[in-house]
Amino acid sequence: MLLFINARRFLAFLALVSLSNALSLTFSKKKQVRKNLPKVLEMRGGEFVDAAKISLLATALLANASPAAAQAATSSVELVNCVGGASGFFGGVRVPCSLLAGASLGQLGTVVGKEKELPDTAYKTLMGYTFTVCMMVLTVSTAMGTRLHGSVADPMAANTLAFLVREYELPFLACRMGFVSGLLSFMGATAVRVRHLPALPTATTKGLCAFICAMMAACLALFNNTLVNYENNALFVVKRLVELTLLNPAGYLKPVTLAGLVCGGVGVYWLIIGLLEAAATGKKE
Repeated sequence: MLLFINARRFLAFLALVSLSNALSLTFSKKKQVRKNLPKVLEMRGGEFVDAAKISLLATALLANASPAAAQAATSSVELVNCVGGASGFFGGVRVPCSLLAGASLGQLGTVVGKEKELPDTAYKTLMGYTFTVCMMVLTVSTAMGTRLHGSVADPMAANTLAFLVREYELPFLACRMGFVSGLLSFMGATAVRVRHLPALPTATTKGLCAFICAMMAACLALFNNTLVNYENNALFVVKRLVELTLLNPAGYLKPVTLAGLVCGGVGVYWLIIGLLEAAATGKKE
């Protein structure tokens, strides 16, 4: 089926991937304490607790230890200063985002197929999204790199991931999702362009598109596997970002943040309208 991919089928593929994640989000089982807890963090009542401590506490309680002994068991977890590791994360994400931002900006003037038809509109929309979201990641990561050089309320944690989720969850998730979504968007735009290369045989373009889509799915699956404290599902990260922005009055009541959310919503609306108009234009011709 992938051999007959085109711009419309590619968008359908993206919708199928989103649906797969949505089903995983809907039917995901509740978290349970396991003997060998693989997660770095567990969320209980809105608070993040080190999973190592949860595991030690569960072991002590199962052994019929007293509450005091169980609490003493959790104190054996060694805490380290995680500011350096956090700075490394925000510094490391800037390099690939810089490359993506530069590559996508140079492609916004490229015409794929015919102007104002669906392939060309989808290509420029995906490249535009890649450039925008990568610039956001560059801004946030640079600002956080500066912030971490100042005073931090509590720099001690079991590991860097626990520290980032506890102290800077919003910028941490924004950078992770921003980079991955920008990368997938860039790969999707590349698939659209490859599919409409006139210099290659049709079978070759279809095969290349299928291969790119396979790599996109593999990248998303690998990314999901790293989300150990978000049910291994990117949609849980999106859900958490919505909770930290749209559902957080402390954030959206600030004038600049509110203006950004409104402009983002308006932008998504007009992008959808543009894609629908481009699809209608292609059908008429």
